[in-house]
Amino acid sequence: MIKEPEMTTEEAIAFIELTLYCILKYYDGPAVIERQLIISRNKLNLDEELIKNKYLEGYNLTEIGHLLNTSKNTIKRRLQKMGVLIRNHEKKKKDLLHKKYGYRRVKGKTVEHQAEQRTIKTIFHLREQKLSFDKVAEILHTLKIPTKTKGKKWNSGMVRNIYEKNKT
Repeated sequence: MIKEPEMTTEEAIAFIELTLYCILKYYDGPAVIERQLIISRNKLNLDEELIKNKYLEGYNLTEIGHLLNTSKNTIKRRLQKMGVLIRNHEKKKKDLLHKKYGYRRVKGKTVEHQAEQRTIKTIFHLREQKLSFDKVAEILHTLKIPTKTKGKKWNSGMVRNIYEKNKT
């Protein structure tokens, strides 16, 4: 009779994890493997690196929660614990898409705003003449060219942002 060697607790846990991984892979395929669950004593630990990577790839909290079979609040807490800054809601992002100077939203699509595109060209032309951002802002205000938030006066920060975001 062959006597099997005794396993330590860590070896037993590793064996169970490997067995569970193989079973899930065989029966459910890649979708379950994507969950990358690690089982430990009396509680389920989520792979924090996977959570962080998925979040940085652009997945939202709800999508990651579904992927790992947990709540979005759990995902949010884990990300905050790791020091990852939480993005604003996707809806807010969509609302801000038309706020970029030179573009507007028409029937749900972002299209160029012709008048603002001309203003961008003017900013580049004035910068080529070695004018400061302050001077360019002053000229735009004198020409009564409207800002994206109508009624606000042009300032060097606005001009710098437009210049930096549109230079390639």
